[in-house]
Amino acid sequence: MSRHRRQRGGPTFARAATLLQITKLVEFPAVFLSSIVQANVLPSRQYGQLVVDLSIAFIAATVMSLGVEESLQRALAANPRDRAIWTEALASRAFVGLALTLLAGILLVCDQTSLAIVGCIVVANSIYDLVVAQTASLLRPAVPSIFNIAAVIAASSATLLVRPSSSISCLTITLIFSSLRTAGCVLLSCRLLKPVRLSFRDAVRMPNLADRGWRPLVDLTVYRLTNNILNRQGDLIIAGIVAVDKTSVGTYALAFSLTTAANTVFLTGIGSMTLTRFSATYAESGKFELGKSWQRMTYLTAFLSSWPLAILIAIGPGLSVILFHGKYPGLALYLVLIGVVAWLGRISGGGANIAVLFTLRNEKLVRKVFLMAAAMNVATDFVLMPLIGMYGAIVGTMIGTFFSSRFLNVQIRRRTRSSVEWSPLLLLSCLTAIVTAPVALLHRSFTLSICAVVVSLCLWATFSWRSSICPPEISSRVHDVFGKKSSVGTD
Repeated sequence: MSRHRRQRGGPTFARAATLLQITKLVEFPAVFLSSIVQANVLPSRQYGQLVVDLSIAFIAATVMSLGVEESLQRALAANPRDRAIWTEALASRAFVGLALTLLAGILLVCDQTSLAIVGCIVVANSIYDLVVAQTASLLRPAVPSIFNIAAVIAASSATLLVRPSSSISCLTITLIFSSLRTAGCVLLSCRLLKPVRLSFRDAVRMPNLADRGWRPLVDLTVYRLTNNILNRQGDLIIAGIVAVDKTSVGTYALAFSLTTAANTVFLTGIGSMTLTRFSATYAESGKFELGKSWQRMTYLTAFLSSWPLAILIAIGPGLSVILFHGKYPGLALYLVLIGVVAWLGRISGGGANIAVLFTLRNEKLVRKVFLMAAAMNVATDFVLMPLIGMYGAIVGTMIGTFFSSRFLNVQIRRRTRSSVEWSPLLLLSCLTAIVTAPVALLHRSFTLSICAVVVSLCLWATFSWRSSICPPEISSRVHDVFGKKSSVGTD
């Protein structure tokens, strides 16, 4: 029964993840250009207004999500062919997107340009990520890709035509990006709402939470709030409070955005569908198979997250000089350090840990752990940022991220009786650093840097394949490419 349902449910997990990664490759130029815009806009703002704007923006973004993504993915995993749940998911995001786009326009009229900029970016990202992921896994993936590509072309064109240092230019770009994405959501929802008649109240309600009260919703909201504090938004707010040098703030924001974009290219399909896959596995096979699925997902995430880290190490020194002509001092070091922070979180489980605990309905544990991690990050920022600037923010994020990932990792091992062998991952990671670091330090040539990245990735693939830490989705493809019989590595 379950096998038949998986066959009819659309593309396989690996195929859907590949499609999403291809889609994100197209989106990378817009993210890259908007990062440059943001780095120019942030230093020009008064610190007091910047703190207020960012505080309101990221709190509003947290309240806006309210755990909708986790709730909808869990409901879709339990009933993958239920059209009513799918239309609810799509319509809820479209209605929220329209409302917040209107709010961004009102803020623009009121001359709150900085808040409107952040709000539009939040709208563009939050509405479409879930829609693209679920559409690619349940419907035809070409439909959302068309809207995504159109939005990227429009945003990139607008960025090239206007002055990057203007906040109004940044606002125009994000409004175009957000409007096109929202229009795509509305058109898709109208198409899917035809066979299922839903009222507005039914469309905006959150499925799979009504039977459990509001407590899980509060836990998920607190998790998102504290996770934002652990990331760039909280660090920028504290930087405004302690009055860090504005050039360092802009450079940090640019490096953080570029690192996020590089990781997104490799990990988009993984993060969007992890919870859905775990929920289905747990419902069909129980905790033991859930633990094995978590183990493979951790290997896959660590495997993929090493690629952007290797790229950042190799091209970081040359990127600042060749593309930005030294305008952002310390950009290369920021890129490498933030990349290491992101990589440390993912080799410890990262999003897979959170997805497993959501599947086991342990939202309360996630909330407590992230509250402690956020408190550690804030305390570290206030102590170190007056002394070493934005490098203190990186140290605080590293401490909070590693603590939360390792603590959740231990809890999952106790609950599922599964463990992850870290020695092969650490060996391969050291191998990547050995290959790329000397090239990055001694030469600033892009040719040598790309060669170092290619060599390190080949070594990664070879050792992962031979040592059986590569997950089935990748190992089977490697065998197929070389014409050998497909085999799956043992756990």
